[in-house]
Amino acid sequence: MSPVASLLRVGISFLLLSASALASGDSNPAVETLGDSLLFHVSFDHETINADLSPAAPEDQSPDGNKGCRFINGVYGQAFFPAEKRIPRYILKKSGIAIGNPGAVLVWVSPQDWDRSQPESYVFFLRINAAQGQLMLAKSNLQGRSDRLYAFAKGGGDKGVSIGSGSTSGWSDGEWHLLAVNWGADWVAISVDGSPFSQKEVPELKNFGEIEWILLGNGNGGSRNIAYDEVMILDRSLSHEEVDQLYQSGIKGKTQP
Repeated sequence: MSPVASLLRVGISFLLLSASALASGDSNPAVETLGDSLLFHVSFDHETINADLSPAAPEDQSPDGNKGCRFINGVYGQAFFPAEKRIPRYILKKSGIAIGNPGAVLVWVSPQDWDRSQPESYVFFLRINAAQGQLMLAKSNLQGRSDRLYAFAKGGGDKGVSIGSGSTSGWSDGEWHLLAVNWGADWVAISVDGSPFSQKEVPELKNFGEIEWILLGNGNGGSRNIAYDEVMILDRSLSHEEVDQLYQSGIKGKTQP
């Protein structure tokens, strides 16, 4: 794509975002802007953790009920804040969404009551399990690197590849941050808050196969201190300009928990 065409595409996306945001109040304008690229979406609006959009059959896809759930003000509408170890898992078997084909995942996260004076376990923001591999978004707890943000891709027989992108050291309770991960046949890239993507080769990715389920957090103490909003999976990668525009649009319109 030529530079002129790329700029035109970003400009059109910006106009669509602005017009849609005005028309839809608290709803996420990205739903309309991303259009047919959007395969999976959970907004957490209307006080439910069930998916707004999913390619899986209804009987296979959703968490059962809202027991142990709390809802707070999010980036758009309501957000989900886990309680009583309630960590939703969204089943996507037989959905046809495969890691290794071009794709992306987006999620807004917000720290809640983080105690930085005490060492904590890894914080897993999101985990995608495929037939032959895993893709995770996490914060490290390694000494001297405890605020490092990264994506981690691991196949069945390898040690995994870590792709770092920034730090949570400047994050404050109640702030919202956009995490975005792109993938292709043999690479993974991560962006935080609209930053340029950090990318690494992951040769095993082409063998990961179909996504089986998505998990928000992993049930440990640190992961329960995260609020979630607007979880999305796409059937294509996103450009830096698109992610930056999604972040800027969300920050301008967000409400604090």
